[in-house]
Amino acid sequence: MNDNPLKILLIEDDAGDARLIQANLQFAHDPQQKMEFVHRERLSTGLIEHGKASFDVVLLDLGLPDTQGLEGVTKTYQHAPSIPIIVLTGNQDKELALQAIRAGAQDYLVKGQIDGELLSRTIRYAIERRRLLAELEKTRQREQNEQEMQFWEKLSNGQDMTVTAQLYGLKSIRKTVPDLFAELVERYNVLLHSAQEQKEFRGENDISGQIRALAERIGVLRGGPRDVVDIHTEALKQISSDMNKKNIAIMSEGRLLVLELMGHLAAFYRNYALGGPGALNSQK
Repeated sequence: MNDNPLKILLIEDDAGDARLIQANLQFAHDPQQKMEFVHRERLSTGLIEHGKASFDVVLLDLGLPDTQGLEGVTKTYQHAPSIPIIVLTGNQDKELALQAIRAGAQDYLVKGQIDGELLSRTIRYAIERRRLLAELEKTRQREQNEQEMQFWEKLSNGQDMTVTAQLYGLKSIRKTVPDLFAELVERYNVLLHSAQEQKEFRGENDISGQIRALAERIGVLRGGPRDVVDIHTEALKQISSDMNKKNIAIMSEGRLLVLELMGHLAAFYRNYALGGPGALNSQK
């Protein structure tokens, strides 16, 4: 017996259809598998319900009081992209079915043609397809991140960037001041997490200003591009120790952050060069 219940969210405004769907599903459902069934009549209240608890599948009617047609599929997918959506409708339009799949639905069932066995099987297949797709995406992301780690490590372990080093007398921060290097890695790691949170939740943190400040700190320590690579690589190593969904997203966001950090460091040294040989020493 599976102790984890199958959690189903039905968003359907017709009470009769909702009762029939639930009855058919309970009749055909494996009695060894617990089932939790939640019914809401509007898309808005259904999405609120999903925010309170994680569901295994959403059964979605296309004609609701607060949304009509594919708009409901699009909004549901945007709200919960990892949860399989099965569209339920009285419309037998095949083109509409294809459009629903393109909009994010896993499957499409016509109400008058649904029986308990069909619905139960469709739910099982939709959940399994979504699980396999998630595993494939996770594998792809892991391989991509491993390749990226190898790229940055290769840069980090290469020869010094002699042009910059000769101009400004730069030495590896990691080697000369390891404690300060660890501090820079920690600050950069925090920025990586903050940047991802801002992207996900639309926060108002001044990420760009904090990156600029970090670049200036690296510049004051006479650090160069090699040190940016070292800091980025070390932060990625720490994050990749736990390759969950959040950390995969953070590593992806880091591809932009490291470029911005490089740009701010270059700007710092341009200002230093324009300010004369004493400009950098005056900031120490």
